[in-house]
Amino acid sequence: MSHIETTRLNDLIALKIGAIKEFARTMSVDSELQELETLIAELEKATAELKTTLEAIPHHPS
Repeated sequence: MSHIETTRLNDLIALKIGAIKEFARTMSVDSELQELETLIAELEKATAELKTTLEAIPHHPS
C-alpha cells in the first residue's frame, strides 16, 4: 500500500472513530430512553462501518 493510500485509510479510520466517540459523548444517564435507543442505534451503525473499513485493509499473515 502506498503512502497516500495509507494516509487516506488512516484519515478514514480516524473519522469513523471520531463519530463513535461523538455518539458516546452524547449519551448520558439523564437522557430519555428513546434518545438513548436512537444514539445506541447510531453507535452500532458507526461501529459496523468502522469494522467494515478495518476488514477491508489488506494484511499479511505473520
